[in-house]
Amino acid sequence: MIDKKDFLQTYIQIESQVFVRADKIKRHKSLIDSLSVGESAFSFLDIVYILNSLSENNITISRPLAERVVYPILRKETDANNFDAIKLMLMLYTKYGYSEKDKYTEKYLLELGFVINPNDKEFLILSEKLLSSYFEYTLHELPHGILYGADGATEAQCIELLSLLDRYEIVCKNLQAEQKALIDKCRYYYGAYKNYLPVYKEFCGFADFLKEQR
Repeated sequence: MIDKKDFLQTYIQIESQVFVRADKIKRHKSLIDSLSVGESAFSFLDIVYILNSLSENNITISRPLAERVVYPILRKETDANNFDAIKLMLMLYTKYGYSEKDKYTEKYLLELGFVINPNDKEFLILSEKLLSSYFEYTLHELPHGILYGADGATEAQCIELLSLLDRYEIVCKNLQAEQKALIDKCRYYYGAYKNYLPVYKEFCGFADFLKEQR
């Protein structure tokens, strides 16, 4: 069985010395396949060691490594309310944009983290980055509407966004982060869109509704 140091050394060699994409993918697959079938051969502390070492060496964490080696351990530890595992998964989301397709979404991890340790500085910094990016995304289609996921928000989802915004305001206060402009903009448009939806048939779109409110 390959140990964490041999795995790490081989992975770094592939990332730093193999430049043909097809060859790199093939060698990554071979390396990951060399691990035990089924559950990962690594412990949570092994995963922490691997991730820290890669970060220190400025080596990218590939999607296959994240999905096949790292996430299985982090999911298991998250289910056991391991706060460090939650932060590591959020770090991967923040740094690489990797995210899970099942219950372990950014939203789920943030909610769980706020329950376990809402005042942890590192967690708050990760939360601020993820939430500010998400709020900017929800406003992306203005003046046509507010997004929630890939679709327009419902009334209930607008209320949820406003509640999440309250949480974000607390995060910013604890970090002394100046995001008043974003918070005020979101609060205005979330509230306006919530009020627009029940009467949308009376207007020629959300932009028309906004004009009537001025």
